[in-house]
Amino acid sequence: MQGPARRNFQRLGNTRSWLFLNVDPQVASESLRHGPFFLKMLQSNGFPTHRVAVELIETPFEDETHLATAVEHYRKLGCLIVIDDFGAGYSNFDRIWRLRPDIVKIDREMTRRVTIEPSRGACLPGSSRSCARRAPSYAWKE
Repeated sequence: MQGPARRNFQRLGNTRSWLFLNVDPQVASESLRHGPFFLKMLQSNGFPTHRVAVELIETPFEDETHLATAVEHYRKLGCLIVIDDFGAGYSNFDRIWRLRPDIVKIDREMTRRVTIEPSRGACLPGSSRSCARRAPSYAWKE
């Protein structure tokens, strides 16, 4: 992040905002091979790790165990872990329970369908409570 975007983010203050970085699970898992590169990049740009949210995008990934190891690396750095598009494709309960994200972003189509077909909405509150007990601190729709 360079120029005005970086300055705008930094101007928001230290506690009221997060920088969401969309990361493909494959890239996240390969980051361990590059040692402290990610941390150095954040530090050189003046981004405190507690304000960075590593958002795993909804894509297939074969080695979920390796991904969990990578997620723990980001978590130990102080970053928030985010699951994107819960309810769509590969962002499912198994991934949430395995990765224990801080934030779960609910798929837009899932929330839209609930407004069109109210009977589908019956499962959403129960799913949210189940997720909250097992993993994240926050959940919201996109």
